[in-house]
Amino acid sequence: MFDIVTVGHATIDFFLELYPKTADVIWSKKKKDSYVCLDFADKTPVKDIGWSLGGNALNSGIGLSRLGVNAALLTDVGQDEWGQLIRQKISSEKINLDYFSMNPGEKTDLSIILTLNGERTILSYHHPRKYHFPDNFPECRWLYLTSLGEKFLLFHRQLLNLLNQREIKLAFNPGTYELLAGYKENQEIIKRCELLFVNREEAGELVGQKPLEVNNQLLEQLRNLGPKVVIITDGEKGSYAYDGKHFYHQPILPVNKIEMTGAGDSFSAAFLAARISGGDIYQALKWGTVNSASVIQQVGSTKGLLTRREMEERVDKL
Repeated sequence: MFDIVTVGHATIDFFLELYPKTADVIWSKKKKDSYVCLDFADKTPVKDIGWSLGGNALNSGIGLSRLGVNAALLTDVGQDEWGQLIRQKISSEKINLDYFSMNPGEKTDLSIILTLNGERTILSYHHPRKYHFPDNFPECRWLYLTSLGEKFLLFHRQLLNLLNQREIKLAFNPGTYELLAGYKENQEIIKRCELLFVNREEAGELVGQKPLEVNNQLLEQLRNLGPKVVIITDGEKGSYAYDGKHFYHQPILPVNKIEMTGAGDSFSAAFLAARISGGDIYQALKWGTVNSASVIQQVGSTKGLLTRREMEERVDKL
């Protein structure tokens, strides 16, 4: 039996670090949003390039495995050179790949990530695939459901049938298409959640507002949607959780931020690893914070993921 199965995207991420002098960040007061602006129809030099494995389920699966959790990855990629590269690179990690599917005629998901001043803008391609729910879905204590793409509803229905048959704890981190569909299309999954992971903006989308800050009211509204425990990350302001009885908050660690890709996945993986290992919510928030602090000091979403020994050493120093 696996401790956990992570379900969702696996990608190749390409990183382009922009020169501050060749790109501008423009703020829109009306839309309360910001934009990266480059010269149109021109050649723009970049400061550095790189690539890494990526994708919510892959990042989280590797993060859990490095923390000593017996994990399996259920994901679909194309039967192309990029899918083969992902399979080759992840084979060195201690994560089960029996449910790693390479599908003929499909493309592997790819992202171009523009980094500037420690933040990132992601240009992502998700192949319009239908995730296959295996007939021999493995026995597991936990399942971590992440972004599946536009055709997520069929998989969700099949998963709900499985949860009705087995005692599996569900953790959910909705992706772009799940959030665009709104709470109504995700409500049955959310109601079955042991843990629901979102950032501040995503929490607002689910409860139907645009919160300026994470507060007790927002945490209560989110938990009233059905999950047992809600966890909200809010960038520089840290992370928050609510279990129906207690409110929790964990500040971030002061580190040299290089690149933010994978911060959320590394946080969720470490939070889950702590809970699977018997830790309480307060300890889980610490583990998540320490892991994400390590990841954002590297380029890419997997390079900075900590081992169990490294995690315990760093948490002891908090």
